[in-house]
Amino acid sequence: TNIANHLIKFMNRLRDKVQIIFVTHNPLLVVNLDVDNVICLNKHNGKILAQSGCLEHGEILGCISDSMDGGKEKIEKRLKIYG
Repeated sequence: TNIANHLIKFMNRLRDKVQIIFVTHNPLLVVNLDVDNVICLNKHNGKILAQSGCLEHGEILGCISDSMDGGKEKIEKRLKIYG
């Protein structure tokens, strides 16, 4: 979307200058911003479960791909672009 494109450009300009803590329900933003650390929260049996790590980490990749259109293949394709 147009808003997402503007937001991604803005955040990428800031990333080398400041630490950014960003909360979103949109996994596409997480992938396109190539974030350094992801904290994924899920509710299971009334408890909140937290996983954290870099986007390339298997558990984090699975957490995000479960929420994203195109799933794991879409994320892996994006990771190949960034090397």
